[in-house]
Amino acid sequence: MNGSVQNTITSVQAMMIVINTIIGAGVTTLPRDAGKASGTPDAWISVILGGLITLLACYVVGRLSQRFPGQTFFQYSLQIWGKPIGKILGFLLILYFFLIAAWQIRAMGELIRFYLLDNTPIEVIMLVFLWIGVYLADGGIRPIARLCELFFPVLVISLLLTLFLALNDFRLDNIRPILGDGILPVIKGLKSTCLSFTGFEVMLVIAAFMKDPKQAMKAVTIGVLAVIPLYALVVFVTYGAMTFEESKSITWPLMSLAKTIDIPGGFFDRFEALISVMWVIANYTSFVPNYYLACQGMSSLFKKDYRVFLLGLLPLVYMVSIFPENLNVVMKLGASIGYFDILPGGLVPLVCLIMAKIRRIGIAKG
Repeated sequence: MNGSVQNTITSVQAMMIVINTIIGAGVTTLPRDAGKASGTPDAWISVILGGLITLLACYVVGRLSQRFPGQTFFQYSLQIWGKPIGKILGFLLILYFFLIAAWQIRAMGELIRFYLLDNTPIEVIMLVFLWIGVYLADGGIRPIARLCELFFPVLVISLLLTLFLALNDFRLDNIRPILGDGILPVIKGLKSTCLSFTGFEVMLVIAAFMKDPKQAMKAVTIGVLAVIPLYALVVFVTYGAMTFEESKSITWPLMSLAKTIDIPGGFFDRFEALISVMWVIANYTSFVPNYYLACQGMSSLFKKDYRVFLLGLLPLVYMVSIFPENLNVVMKLGASIGYFDILPGGLVPLVCLIMAKIRRIGIAKG
């Protein structure tokens, strides 16, 4: 898409963007969402199976991206379908990126207000992070990739540290018996857990910025494979330390898990505050790519510099994020966005790949 060296990323950086985008979208609420969907402590099995199913969608996204090296979905969808339909499909992807970015800003504001800045108006918190996000996105994809690369080990280490410290309260009886209610509840839980892996769709666009587009498949696949065990551990340890019934009734189970951790010596009086900061970073590194890619999509459709839309979409993102009247509506909005993602993350890429092969458009082998 852009031949400038300053605007290219490596396959490792692309993988980091995928991982950060997925994790930041809902790791703190995963035990609750998976538990409600499955109805049993076996939800961690649903997470694993949901991740494996997501790999099928990753295969389609990776193959489609490799077929059109140097082009984003917004560009090659026009070649596959023609301008009218191609622009509609491109707009669907833009709408997804836009909605998930707006939801993340609101969810981040709610959590910060609840755990860190309870006397600060949520509007102020959201506006600050919006402007910081715009500042980073203004530099292009490379600074975003570097930030994801920088914070990835911090995010993973803090997450694993939380789970390790929580093992002190872990009781295996809380998750027994495994498959006590059969396999059906696990299958029911797939509906929610598959949606928790939303975020890999960024490869439809960022593959165009990769130095080696042939590595798109590898980057998105490894990215999802890295998240699967992390997600499964989060659900497994949370249920074992807090019980299943409690986990599925709390808004942010992972934060509540961190709150139960007591470090000897008083080194940290509020361990959840530290984890809150880590989660804010994770959400930020998920919000920025989504917002940036929404602006890139608008840039492709309207033939304008993406920086025009960085500022132009800002008021609209804020209005959508502030629209939900309470936290319950925010969570319902997040679930609705997850269901909407079935189109840009699943059906649309699959149909596009099939049509590209039928019409013999793009590189047949990538």
